Amino acid sequence: EGHGTGTAAGDPIEAGAFAAVLGEKRTSLNPIYIGSVKSNFGHLEGASGILGMIKAILMLKNGVILPTAGFGTMNPRIQGKEKLVVPVAPLSWPASEPKRVMVTNFGFGGSNSAIILEDATPWITEEPLAKSNGAAAGNTNGANGLHQTNGTNEVNGKVDVCPKALTNGHSNHEDPTSTTKLFVFSARSEKSLSSYLTSFDQYLDEADESLEFVSNLSYTLGQRRTHYSSRVSIVADSVVSLQEKISKVKVVRAKEHVLSWVFTGQGAQW
Repeated sequence: EGHGTGTAAGDPIEAGAFAAVLGEKRTSLNPIYIGSVKSNFGHLEGASGILGMIKAILMLKNGVILPTAGFGTMNPRIQGKEKLVVPVAPLSWPASEPKRVMVTNFGFGGSNSAIILEDATPWITEEPLAKSNGAAAGNTNGANGLHQTNGTNEVNGKVDVCPKALTNGHSNHEDPTSTTKLFVFSARSEKSLSSYLTSFDQYLDEADESLEFVSNLSYTLGQRRTHYSSRVSIVADSVVSLQEKISKVKVVRAKEHVLSWVFTGQGAQW
């Protein structure tokens, strides 16, 4: 399922790439079927990628390769065109081929979407899914509804650090027994960030030194705080290590961002 806008320059490049890469070991006897939903609906701009995916899902579900509306003859400039077929009528999916579709699409503003879809039926019928052992999948974010605000609000140049009761949880994506953690500190200015680090170092003097606390602290600083432009990141494996590195860190002004002007190549969008 290609981009297929029918342009003189774009179609030979796209279809030629299909033939060269996907059809490397194919011939006219087992061709690649190509098409584009734009022949039915036109260019749906930002929705063109999702429409191509919907078409692909319906083809997989029904085992039918859908035609391309209004197709006449293959562009003679397409290299490897003998390996390609553009259906002009619905086709039953070849029995010898897996039901697999690649969707590649370019949005109206230059965004690209690419996805490969495959019929899941053979996997379900031939390879039974692993049975659950009753354990819940660890995809929650660890927050139990108790979250703190940023804590880096400036008052007369001073910064309040977080109170001793930190957000409780770490992300379940992360192994809490892993010792090395990333600690992210930020504030609105270099001066405020320096003050924040000093106050945080004092807070750590009385902090719990358990691995669970270190993991929760890393998660809270990284995932439950607003990140301002002045930042410092520290990698540490304990409270003691974190304090040592805080005492040595130098807050420097970040480099100014450089603007880049990027054109999509589609003149109508300039």
